[in-house]
Amino acid sequence: MSIAIQRQELLLIGLKTKFYSLSIEASEASLPASRKWSLPQRLHFLYPFFMGIEIERKFLVTSDAWRAGAVGEEYCQGYLSQYPNPTVRVRTQGTKAFLTIKGKPSSISRPEFEYEIPFAEAQELQKLCITPLLKKTRYKILDEEMMWEVDEFHDENKGLIIAEIELDHPESSIKRPSWVGEEVTMEPRYANSNLAIHPFTEWMIEDGR
Repeated sequence: MSIAIQRQELLLIGLKTKFYSLSIEASEASLPASRKWSLPQRLHFLYPFFMGIEIERKFLVTSDAWRAGAVGEEYCQGYLSQYPNPTVRVRTQGTKAFLTIKGKPSSISRPEFEYEIPFAEAQELQKLCITPLLKKTRYKILDEEMMWEVDEFHDENKGLIIAEIELDHPESSIKRPSWVGEEVTMEPRYANSNLAIHPFTEWMIEDGR
């Protein structure tokens, strides 16, 4: 990356920081000092805007009410590294491919850096994965102006359907559609990287279902 581009990016970050800080100050203008945000609170709020951060919640799907008119895209993904190390995922989706690095989760957020890569290279990288490949169909469902991603899993994870929603901030509120049930965000066994090595159908046998 050239010095000129680095300077441009730093300038953009500085302008964005100033803009959001001024927005916060304007919204707090009429509040007493005791109710205004401290500097750490402001930094906590601004952090997701500038860093590669994934903020996501996961839920089980309880009915087929979401299926009407839904069009899915096929995903195939494997892992070059897993927790407790950074998770490194190689994914193909449709005709595109991505390499994604995810850091250690903190509540519902974690560092995430994603890069599009050539499809053929992704297929070769998937041969190096330390996990079996996980396959699913992803559907995007717009409900109450919120975009839900519904993953219907295949093969040894057949029968599992999870709804995910990405948020701008950990404190963002959501309104669940009628077909969204129990939250499983904090349950490790529902992580895709875990499903690749401990598939859903194994749980059913272990749980006697």
